[in-house]
Amino acid sequence: MGPQREEVIEGRALQVQWFERNRLELHPGNAPPYDVLLGRLGVDRLVQQGRDWQALPTSAPEPGCRFFAETGHNVCGAILALWRANGLEFDGRPGKSEAESLALFGLPLSGPQVETLSDGREYTVQWFERARFELHPENAPPYNVLLGLLGNEFQQDRR
Repeated sequence: MGPQREEVIEGRALQVQWFERNRLELHPGNAPPYDVLLGRLGVDRLVQQGRDWQALPTSAPEPGCRFFAETGHNVCGAILALWRANGLEFDGRPGKSEAESLALFGLPLSGPQVETLSDGREYTVQWFERARFELHPENAPPYNVLLGLLGNEFQQDRR
């Protein structure tokens, strides 16, 4: 979406580059693979909308789901499958570990909820620190769960 440039993120000047679904941040003081991180755009977008993720309803652990006590949210079904199938590769083993998925997407900030998105249509979504997962039942798997266009939306509403 644009060239690398300096921006202040969480009070620190960082080199960043925006993409339609997220923001990459250069953290030169961190050892690889943490020297380039995905921005906490799930958090940032909720703040931009005036929504406090800590005030969102929480739940108890549910069977067949992964419960995150840190935030009080379950991740279930197709969203959990996509979360588990993707992550940063840093343990050198086949497949993605939970730590690798957590490093890529962060913790869940909400449970599944229906929201009207930028295309004017309603979708079931679940917010994470670094992403918004969206259920798109009109698409065949694996495209029935997509990551939201948070980079586009954040930049558009910033203007």
